[in-house]
Amino acid sequence: MKVAVGPVAVEMDDRDRICWHIKQGNGFEPQSLLAWSQIANHGTVIDIGAYTGLFSIAAVMLGAVSVLAIEPLPNNLDLLYANMRANGVEFEVIVGAASDHVGEAVLNYNPKVNYTTGGSLNPMKEWYSKLPTDVITIDSLNLEHVSAIKIDVEGHEDKVIAGAMHTILRDKPKILVEVLTPEARARVEALLSGYIVAEVLDRRNVLMLPTEGD
Repeated sequence: MKVAVGPVAVEMDDRDRICWHIKQGNGFEPQSLLAWSQIANHGTVIDIGAYTGLFSIAAVMLGAVSVLAIEPLPNNLDLLYANMRANGVEFEVIVGAASDHVGEAVLNYNPKVNYTTGGSLNPMKEWYSKLPTDVITIDSLNLEHVSAIKIDVEGHEDKVIAGAMHTILRDKPKILVEVLTPEARARVEALLSGYIVAEVLDRRNVLMLPTEGD
């Protein structure tokens, strides 16, 4: 299935839950995808919680110089690589999760949903499955010229941002971050004090832009 991301169309495997949402008539984050097409078209782009690669693949097609995807779940990674091949693009993939420390952690995810989008390093429901995973910080990667970051980590976004503060303060990338609760959004905004909320997209994705001259 082709999924439009601004001026480009990304071919996605029909098994993908993104395709499932579209087939159900619900669409998939059209406002967020349009905003992504406007910020992820140059420099170094980081896709944290890359799922099956839609945002990463789009960034390559849009003209980003370098794209890094971070995803810990094996099933999601299988589709990410399949989608990468289907679109004839390549980018770096880190198998693991981002947080505020380097080491190991346990990812909690819903075993009832194949190709789940709900994995988190935060505590989840008791019956969720647990997967040991490597953990990195964005700052530990020593990336340069970071222009855009997407964060979709089911409540762990403040920890991801804390582990990326050197990079953020240096490069002032535009940030598209999913926040599921008012409390989560407040934590994100407190950390990103040099940023403004430009838009709230598709109800839960917040586009954060650096303050002019900050």
